[in-house]
Amino acid sequence: MDIALLVLGFILMFIGILGSFLPVLPGPLMSWAGLLVLSLTKVIPNDWWFLGITLAIALVVFTMDYIIPAVGTKKFGGTKAGMFGTMIGLLVALFFPILGPIGIVIWPFVGALVGELMNKADRKTAAKA
Repeated sequence: MDIALLVLGFILMFIGILGSFLPVLPGPLMSWAGLLVLSLTKVIPNDWWFLGITLAIALVVFTMDYIIPAVGTKKFGGTKAGMFGTMIGLLVALFFPILGPIGIVIWPFVGALVGELMNKADRKTAAKA
């Protein structure tokens, strides 16, 4: 049983590491799931403090992946439509990786631009936001 858990834990951690580069995979949460599975084996001692702290860090990083683009839009003068467009652009990048890893940077900006233009902003203001 331990061998199956070890293999599953390492597979989850490998997928989590890939998730750091591929926008489709939730990297921090997959890596943490791998840590959790590994801690269920007899080979690796249970350290619930470590698991709790790493879960908190994984949740913060996972949440910040979605919040930072919207906050950046707001900081540079974007409206709620621009922030909404940023979130849609981020989801497009996650589920339809058209431009690969570069798309995770480009699509939120495209979403913010479209959101601002739909909000009746002129092109200069929309491009700034």
